[in-house]
This record gives sequence, C-alpha cells and structure tokens, in this order.
Amino acid sequence: MTQQTSAQKPKKLSLRALLIVPFVALIFTAVALTGFVSFYNGQQSVNKVASELRHEINSRIQERLRAYLETPKSINRINVDASRFGTLNLQETSQTSSIFWQQIQAFELMSLIYVGKETGDYIGASRTGNTITVNVVKASEGGRYSTYVPGDRGQPTTLSNAIRDRVYDPRKRPWYIATVKAQKPIWSPIYTFFAPPSLGITATHPLCAPDGKLTAVFATDLSLGTISQFLSGIAVGKMGQSFILERSGVLIATSTSDLPFRLLPDGTPEPIQGDQSTNVITQATARHLLTQFKGLSRLDRPQQFDLTLNGKRLLVEVSPIQDVLGIDWLTVVVIPELDFMGQINNNARTTIFCAF
Repeated sequence: MTQQTSAQKPKKLSLRALLIVPFVALIFTAVALTGFVSFYNGQQSVNKVASELRHEINSRIQERLRAYLETPKSINRINVDASRFGTLNLQETSQTSSIFWQQIQAFELMSLIYVGKETGDYIGASRTGNTITVNVVKASEGGRYSTYVPGDRGQPTTLSNAIRDRVYDPRKRPWYIATVKAQKPIWSPIYTFFAPPSLGITATHPLCAPDGKLTAVFATDLSLGTISQFLSGIAVGKMGQSFILERSGVLIATSTSDLPFRLLPDGTPEPIQGDQSTNVITQATARHLLTQFKGLSRLDRPQQFDLTLNGKRLLVEVSPIQDVLGIDWLTVVVIPELDFMGQINNNARTTIFCAF
C-alpha cells in the first residue's frame, strides 16, 4: 500500500448532484416567484374589492339613514297641515293624543311624537320598548308631566305614577328654544330626553297664527340608540364596524356594543367626541380623521384611506351626509385588511411550504 498523504484532494460533485441541485433551485425559485406574484395580484384584487365594499356599505348606511331622518320631518308636516286645515284641534287633548298614538304605532322607529304650545301645554305619544303611553302637561294645573295608559283609541285613561310629579315646560326644552330662535323647521342639537333620559335629536316644525305669531311647535324625537341599533344590523365584513360622527366630532352612533356616550354620576348620558370612544378602532379612526384632514370641516365628499393600528391595516371610508334642516354628519366604515387577506396569506404560506 502506498502511504496516504495528509492533504486529501477535494471530492468532486457527482453528475447526479450537478443535475439535481440546479433543477431543485430552479423549481424553488419558480414556486417562490409564483407565490409572490400570486400574493401581489391577490392583494391588488383585494384592494379593489375592499374599496368597492366600503363604498357599497357606506351607501347602504346613508340610504337607510336618510329614510330615518325623513320620517320625523314628514310626520311634523302632516300634523302642521292637519292643524291648519282644522282636522287636528289642539284644544282637544283626547283627539290630539289619539292621532299621535296612531302615528307612533305606524312609525316604529320614532321615540316620541308631540306638540308643545306657547301656553306651556303639551300633548304627546311616546314609545319605551314595546310600551306606548300618552303624555299630557297642562300649565293651568301646575305643569305636571302626566303619563297615561292609552285607551282603545289612544285617549288618556289610567294615570301612571312614573313621573307625574315632575314639572315640565316645553318652552324651556332645547328643541323648543332652538325652533323659536330659528323661526323655521329644524333638527335640534343632541340633548337628553326628558323621559326616559336618553340621548337623541328632535325634528321640529313651528305652527304660526295668521298674524305670524308662534302658537305651537310640533316635534318628533329620534333616539340615537335607534340609529346605533340599525348600524349594528348592517354587516361590515367579518370584523369591521361603522359609526357616525357629527361634523363637530361628537359621536352619534356606533355598530359596536361600546356605548357612544359617557354616563354621569346620576346616570344621565353625556355625548362624547369620537376620539374619546372606549372602542380602540373608533377612537383611532376618529383621531386619524382629525389629524389627516386637519379637522372635519373639509370633508365634503367621500374619502377612502388606510391606517395602521397595532400593526394591522384598517381600510376606511368616510362620507358626509346632510339635509336641509341642519343634519351635518359623517358616516364611517372601517374594515380590517385581514378580513380579505386571510385566505390569500394562507395560500401564500402553503405555496412556500410546498416549495420545500
């Protein structure tokens, strides 16, 4: 045997290895490139679909919201015309309460339909859950807010003990004061309803005598809780949400279970700004709107944008909604990108896994 040298010659790659390694590398590169292209194209398609979906959902919200906002105005116009033509006599408490009672049964989304007179008298029909009552205030009897169980035609019958000892003067309520100041039909600012205490807005329509003197204000309440309820019924992807802001930034309603207001120590609800919401997505989106658009007054058309929250991308559309009586709100739809990208990410991972 010949003596082996300490330095060994390097082993040469076999022909098999020389053929297989480039082939495997080529397959891996092709699969990886295919996965990347597939992921990129999928993301572009998702962005387009997400844009269309945001706009479609926002349009649906605005369509239903306009219908809700139109109803109180229509009710008021009907009652003002009926009073002018003599078919509604405000001196007849039973007749007036009966008409309001019929209307509130027909329009299930309304919280309260009523009239406040310049004399301090008040007549209304209200809905609390599934219970409808009629309410009467007579200034000549001390202005007590008396709640009655309605009869078979909506006339006051049995007196309820709920809040009959509370004094109520419609002329001092925010909706009445705002209408007197405007001297025309308006939406009131957001305020706390008298009974039960909840946040809402009121559509009003003044009634004037032939000499132009104000005699009464017809009004219909719309609870902000009702708006939140209808928002929660509109699906926004799997994990998305929607909310409504007043132009001032006040949070009107939200599709989530988070309260769009804060409760004071006495249990009275108080409006909050959108960036004060306890919901982190609502809070972050509202704050982004304020900073990106330098306030909300510049938002005069639908806008779409993205923002990142805790490393996750959110797809947003904001759109203004206004009416002739003073509504000036912004509807906002927020959809997490993961709602769309989940399956695409899974497919990309599967493709890469297969490459190995």
